[in-house]
Amino acid sequence: MKLTISERLMHSTVRIEVINKEGIILSTGTGFSFRYIFDEDKYVPILVTNKHVVKGAKIGRLVFTVADSQNNPDYGEKFSYVIYDFEKAFTFHPDINVDLCIMFMQPIYEDAIAKYNKSLFTMSLDESLIPTSEQIETLSVLEDVIMVGYPNGLWDQTNNLPIIRRGVTAIHPRFDYNNKTDIVVDMACFPGSSGSPIFIYNQGSYPTTNGISIGTRLLFLGILYAGPQMTAVGEIHTATIPTSVIPTARTNLMINLGYAVKSRRLLDFKPKIRTLINR
Repeated sequence: MKLTISERLMHSTVRIEVINKEGIILSTGTGFSFRYIFDEDKYVPILVTNKHVVKGAKIGRLVFTVADSQNNPDYGEKFSYVIYDFEKAFTFHPDINVDLCIMFMQPIYEDAIAKYNKSLFTMSLDESLIPTSEQIETLSVLEDVIMVGYPNGLWDQTNNLPIIRRGVTAIHPRFDYNNKTDIVVDMACFPGSSGSPIFIYNQGSYPTTNGISIGTRLLFLGILYAGPQMTAVGEIHTATIPTSVIPTARTNLMINLGYAVKSRRLLDFKPKIRTLINR
């Protein structure tokens, strides 16, 4: 099966569920598959999400699409992989201000085959999609963006597909918002969207600083983690995107803005991964 770019993006995410011992879902979030490239012909697949999605989680469940015998997605079959000591399975970004963490995926792929005879289907993002400083300079203030994830825990459960949302950049991506390596997007950002990748994806024509360009453009801008909320008395404050699926009495409302860690912060993990490989 030849997948389009948008279909590949649709298969890049993994639904994350934090559960209790009875298997009841306590919270949901979004993870996505990413791979670091080493020495041109070697790569390391990982799962990326936010620290606050997994922090304090004892048991986690990852929901994958199963690959058929031709290595195409089998939309009628999904596979849930349970991990105990879930938080400990992740490596946290060393900067406390960067809400990112990663987990190695290869052991899961191998375990799924060895124990369950299941080949998992994922499409990985990689470093080539992270925009260079030169590419950032060609962007306009107002760029169309899309986000892939599981807002409010919603998904196509039958086909194991995420929800794709559309918005625009709210500040120019060249700037570090409030002196953090963040971008701001004007988009509906709801619980469950934590860890969702955000892209500039254009087909046909799109504006640049040099005029109108024709073709297809795909840039991996960032990873959603927080947004401003309005309290019952009208105060505005920043909070991480909630993950809980359990109703609460809180009246805070998201105001359709989201803060995302710039994708280049994923490169901060690469030296440590190289050290582990060499070891």
